[in-house]
Amino acid sequence: MTGLGHSSSVELPFSDYLIFADESGDHGLASFEASYPVFVLVLVLVKKDAYVGSLVPAIQALKLDYFGHDQVILHERDIRRQSPPFGFLRTNAELRSGFLDRINAVVDAAEFEIISAVIHKDRLAQRYASPWNPYDIAILFCMERTMERLMELGRAGRLQHVVFERRGGPEDANLELTFRRIASNVGSWGLKRVDFSGCQWEPEPRLRRSEA
Repeated sequence: MTGLGHSSSVELPFSDYLIFADESGDHGLASFEASYPVFVLVLVLVKKDAYVGSLVPAIQALKLDYFGHDQVILHERDIRRQSPPFGFLRTNAELRSGFLDRINAVVDAAEFEIISAVIHKDRLAQRYASPWNPYDIAILFCMERTMERLMELGRAGRLQHVVFERRGGPEDANLELTFRRIASNVGSWGLKRVDFSGCQWEPEPRLRRSEA
């Protein structure tokens, strides 16, 4: 791995990519909103050189310009609702437009790949008497596609970290169990069979918004 300032001649086993996971919607099947009956899981694959060299500095600069510090979490729901610390978006249309344009410009310039899964929970529940958990289906699908992409990028044998947002004790434990079962080829229960042993997979919890 090159480009991250290692002074040692020993090559570390880390992948030179980071993967971030995020979700939209509730993965439960007991009930769901008719207006949003889907669960979405997205994995963002970004090269570390691009992450530390351009993406993080651009986001930090945006935060410093608009908030005076870089501890703000750019959460889409809070931005859309213009709730604190984004209340200033309500007061000035020109400022709001400039802020949103700046975010769009950062994303547009960023180098990353997206692998996603969208589960229609209503269709899933109607089709199967005992359907699998939408989160389990989504993470298996995303990991399958990600594994194939990492092999295309020549990342075989590397330690690949996947950063998840913490959701709570029991949910985090269930997610880690599912993730590790898939990564060890125990949880590949779909029709497709992907050998995940080509990479070393490690889930990493990201701080909750209240902890960041």
